[in-house]
Amino acid sequence: MTQYRHRTPQFESIVEHAMFIFTLFLCCFWEIVHRILQTISPVYKDLSSDVILITGAGSGIGRLMCLEFAKFCPNIVAVDKNEKSLVETSELVHKETGVQIKVYLIQAFLPSMLNKMSENPISNNVPVKFRHPRGHIVCISSIAGLIPLAGGADYCASKAAAILLSESVELELLRLGVDNEVHVTRVLPFLLNTDMFRGVTPKHPLLFPIVDAGYCASRIVQSVRLNERVVYVTARYRILPILKMLFPTKMIHCLYEYANTGAYVDQLKLYRKKIDGANR
Repeated sequence: MTQYRHRTPQFESIVEHAMFIFTLFLCCFWEIVHRILQTISPVYKDLSSDVILITGAGSGIGRLMCLEFAKFCPNIVAVDKNEKSLVETSELVHKETGVQIKVYLIQAFLPSMLNKMSENPISNNVPVKFRHPRGHIVCISSIAGLIPLAGGADYCASKAAAILLSESVELELLRLGVDNEVHVTRVLPFLLNTDMFRGVTPKHPLLFPIVDAGYCASRIVQSVRLNERVVYVTARYRILPILKMLFPTKMIHCLYEYANTGAYVDQLKLYRKKIDGANR
């Protein structure tokens, strides 16, 4: 008579761990194959029937995103705190693309939204149930959310918070089982040729180049159409988080000193001080 050994908890644990490791490798393999296929033959999703809400649309990246998204979707809602800037964006988009976007001042609806949430805090904070799950959330963060910047602790902290917020939202969507219908994209630029970074002159542009804001906006639109998760606007930035993990702190500090990143905030302050003095 054949005797079967009883499976011990230790044996079952080993099998479970082995299956988990195999699943990890399988996921990694599929991700690599998927990226290769997307590179060779990208499949773009249709945005023509969507409604796209863009905050900070009065200037900079927000305005450029309105221009880029209007090429693929006629339903653009632009939000900003500056009415004059919003009108300028609307006129520019209509002139360039023929699309008439809707504009809203953030002060106009933000107080009413806060009042509604305070009136019924329970229903506004319980887990969400989607009737028709579909959408895409784009979080514009920065490389400064991954690496520190001397003199820019507040900026770096806000960008790091934006990254973790988007990652947490992504996990929530996964938990709800709608991660294939509602996508999340994190965009990580750094120095752009916008008013925000005007006055900054990188010591070594090869390491930290000033990127064209128009390219950044078009890259954001492309990432939405391809359902990309993380977008490094400049490919060389991909290596920075890896270097930070692999190399000693002193070596990383030497890299920051070599790139002279600590001078960026000082350059911004000096430039804005000159502008303020000239306007008086």
